[in-house]
Amino acid sequence: HDEDTIRRADHVIDIGPGAGKRGGTLVVEGDVATVMASETSQTGRYLLHAMRHPVKPRRPVVRDDASVPRLQLRNARLHNLRGVDIDVPLSRLVAITGVSGSGKSTLARDVLLANVQRAVARNSTRAGREALAGGEAIAWTGCDGVDGYAVVDRVLEVDQTPIGKTPRSCPATYIGFWDIIRKLFADTLEARARGYAANRFSFNTGEGRCPSCEGQGIRTVAMSFLPDVKVLCETCRGTRFNPETLAVTWRG
Repeated sequence: HDEDTIRRADHVIDIGPGAGKRGGTLVVEGDVATVMASETSQTGRYLLHAMRHPVKPRRPVVRDDASVPRLQLRNARLHNLRGVDIDVPLSRLVAITGVSGSGKSTLARDVLLANVQRAVARNSTRAGREALAGGEAIAWTGCDGVDGYAVVDRVLEVDQTPIGKTPRSCPATYIGFWDIIRKLFADTLEARARGYAANRFSFNTGEGRCPSCEGQGIRTVAMSFLPDVKVLCETCRGTRFNPETLAVTWRG
């Protein structure tokens, strides 16, 4: 799937033309020019020109528009930063580049992120706004200040920390939405009659989950000299819970 690797290959074998049932046949093989000349090769079409989204067109971006709000960081000097002034346009994808150890993480996380988070959090409370109106300055860290944060109402950091600690983690458990679902089931008359609490409706605990697959919905079959095979759990059929837990329903 790597474009640079395909372009540098001496011989390309293109399988398709589509995915799943629409694939499985040889579309074209040869050098890169041969693949690009094939009218039936999706790979050749991608190599020939960038594909456009069939529904939504590319969002127009004016790069040098003075009306775009910006975060202005003044005189960043933490660690090995030496008086760095930057303008960060909002509503844009911004990249900070440089060799290892040049100060990218310090600039992005320790200076810009830390100060904007502090300023936005203070500006979001009445006491903080009154303090700013009264002339009380923000204690900036590693810089002289940040301008333009007034239009920002929330700051989120997405780092490289794994979002799940177990194979049973999913987006619903990560953002806390599954806690609401578990409470809804625990509040039903059937659950109360059975004495089920909210933790009964979690596939991470042994009380309510399927004992065969331990709440994963699938089972791993070890194959000698071959990769392991994952199959649907024959006990719960992928529901992840035991029959007693599944007997409790919400609105049918």
